[in-house]
Amino acid sequence: MNVDFSEVLNKFEPKGISDLLIGVDKNGKLHSHDFLHSHSLLIVGQTGSGKSLTMSQMILSGMFNKSPKDIQFAFYDPTRVEYLEYKNSPFLMKDIMCHTEELEEHLIELTDILDKRMKQLVDTKTIDIERYNKYARENDLEQLPYIITVIDEIAVPSCESPEIQEQLVRIMQNSRSVGIYFIIGTQTPNRNVINGTLKANIPNRIAMKVFGKKESMITIDEVGAEQLNGRGEMIYKDADGHSKFLQSAYVSKGNIKTLCDYFNTKYSI
Repeated sequence: MNVDFSEVLNKFEPKGISDLLIGVDKNGKLHSHDFLHSHSLLIVGQTGSGKSLTMSQMILSGMFNKSPKDIQFAFYDPTRVEYLEYKNSPFLMKDIMCHTEELEEHLIELTDILDKRMKQLVDTKTIDIERYNKYARENDLEQLPYIITVIDEIAVPSCESPEIQEQLVRIMQNSRSVGIYFIIGTQTPNRNVINGTLKANIPNRIAMKVFGKKESMITIDEVGAEQLNGRGEMIYKDADGHSKFLQSAYVSKGNIKTLCDYFNTKYSI
């Protein structure tokens, strides 16, 4: 099924700031993932599955519908090729990370932000970032942006620094209410890359085309992803265990550049 990116981007109406577009079902209905209510997301797919393009579709849907004051992204890209178009984006909270050490420093920074935000919620007697920002608007305080860290390939830092997954888990266990989330991708869904603890803390998962039944089971606890055709076909499984067959749009490098140029102009970067 061919899905026009411009068409779905213009049709998409997010339910909230952290609601990002995932794909379209066979009936043409748009489906999204709301990080505030559903938390972080794991995306698995082999080369040619459309994993990186689907991640870009999600990212651009967030940038298109919100401002840099609402949502910020951080990218870890060990290949140094997938996210170059976003390099000067006003939505980036920092330079694109290419080395494991940079990701480790970023996770330490996120831990500090997490602690600060938790205190802000307590001080204002609010229970999550959405209600805190409502309180902030009513009391002339600075609102908190949602922060989504995109890890294009978790296998690299997991091999170079085994503590990375422990850091991720510690943050994810406490960060949903304060607006800190992750999109974690990999082409290598083995148990060394996606260990049991990490998997348990990311119940929302997308399986794109994988090599075999074993990889499908590791990703979504069921077979089927090995039979996908690639090019954006996916099985989206939510935290309640419900699976949906979806198709993401094809996002070209030209699409990304055009939109990033538009964002830079709109926000005077």
